[in-house]
Amino acid sequence: MKLFTNKELCEIFNVGNATIVELVRAGKLPAERVVDNVTLFSPDIISKWVEKLVMNVDDKKYLEEFKRLLWEMNPAAMQAIKEYGEQFDDPQPPKRYYLVKEKSKKFGFLFYVRYLENGRLVPSRWCTHTNDREAAKAWAIDNRERLLALYFNRDTVKKTYGDLYTILKKYYAKDSMYLQIDAKRGRRFSDKSRVTYHNFIINRFIPYLRKNKIKDFEEIDTPLLSRFQNNLLADRVKDGKTLPGVKPKTVNHYISHISLIFDHLIQEGHVKINPCKSLISLKRGEENVRGCYEIPLLKGVFNKTWKDQLSYLLCLVIYTTGMRNSEIERMKVNDLITIDKVNFIDIPESKTKNGIRIVPMHDIVYKKLAFTPLGTHN
Repeated sequence: MKLFTNKELCEIFNVGNATIVELVRAGKLPAERVVDNVTLFSPDIISKWVEKLVMNVDDKKYLEEFKRLLWEMNPAAMQAIKEYGEQFDDPQPPKRYYLVKEKSKKFGFLFYVRYLENGRLVPSRWCTHTNDREAAKAWAIDNRERLLALYFNRDTVKKTYGDLYTILKKYYAKDSMYLQIDAKRGRRFSDKSRVTYHNFIINRFIPYLRKNKIKDFEEIDTPLLSRFQNNLLADRVKDGKTLPGVKPKTVNHYISHISLIFDHLIQEGHVKINPCKSLISLKRGEENVRGCYEIPLLKGVFNKTWKDQLSYLLCLVIYTTGMRNSEIERMKVNDLITIDKVNFIDIPESKTKNGIRIVPMHDIVYKKLAFTPLGTHN
């Protein structure tokens, strides 16, 4: 006849080990014998202890059937034993999960876990990556909160971070939730710049990815971005007209804003690598560098008829100061200053500290700006 161990008897009576030990110590529960410091119990004696009973079933079915019959035979006695055990044992926490075996070619089988939440079975199941039951139990307990949080928040996460093209289309869009998150980290830029980046993503980057059948951020690697650089540099034909390629400096600028998208997704845990970091920036040639012209050389540059006075003055500033277009656009009359009889343009605001400066201005240019009437222009 199969003899029960303490553990099996705990399962039968729904009590902890301390209860069985105390019952034996008090002489209330008859033990068969002790073998190698393990107390064994005879099913026949146990059944007679509750009420006469004869059974002959093996293993787990034997335990379950024995337990069921004891409860049917004398539920009051079984309940009394359970209540007696409550004096010695802490209430056992509910398991709230169960493990199922699934076939695996590599391991024979693996345990998958399904969770119970609020009395209901969660539809999804998760692989524990082990066929060891104890290790699977530990994995199920350790990962419960994380997995259930991901499951119940899946709709919100999917809505915020959808597929590749959803994110790209919305990232630099107006009132973008992504940019709102970035703004809290100190990353801000003007609405005009945002529109420029948005148009670039929509009109150049997305079509290139679709052409190469890219479906996920993980498929975007450094070689792909390198080919995209070449694509931007090359001339292209649109509506029968040949359009020159993007200048190297501008290509680098656009790539940096693709890189910012990857940085955001890394911080939010949606990608692991930013392929832009390994991309070699394009070197711009000397012909792409716009410097300042000395006054004697301006004659050749300005040897043409200008359609209006404003265009003339803007180009005059560009070629004599080296200021960026965005800086010239913000320039006002009050920014023209004189220090020790030397004329300057004051630039009080800029994206960088080095951009905040005063720029020397030739007397001829200063007089043109200060005294040329421009009608409605400020």
